[in-house]
Amino acid sequence: GFNLRYHPIQAKKEWLQEKAIPLLSELAEKSERDVVFAAALIGKRKIKTKKQEEMAFLEFGDMVDRVSGVLFPEKYQLYKNDLENHSLWIVEGKLEKRNQDWQVVVRRLRSL
Repeated sequence: GFNLRYHPIQAKKEWLQEKAIPLLSELAEKSERDVVFAAALIGKRKIKTKKQEEMAFLEFGDMVDRVSGVLFPEKYQLYKNDLENHSLWIVEGKLEKRNQDWQVVVRRLRSL
């Protein structure tokens, strides 16, 4: 069978197509490179570095795919309040392979 549940990002799909912003699952290929994609924030874990600075590990997803993200301290300070208030994002960053899994080092977040 298949899942008929509605994903909140579907409401933005037409606008994203007009702006040529792919969903996470529509990225042409997974390779170490700069990426821009739209996805929902589906998980967040805040930690403190050895220097006691806050940062966060994030999980983004759409109807098909998921990817981990990392917000280092400087970027976390920029976006921490917005992360509480928004769930749909345009994510800009660098896709990297880490321990056999893909991860995005987030440079910029824009709420949808």
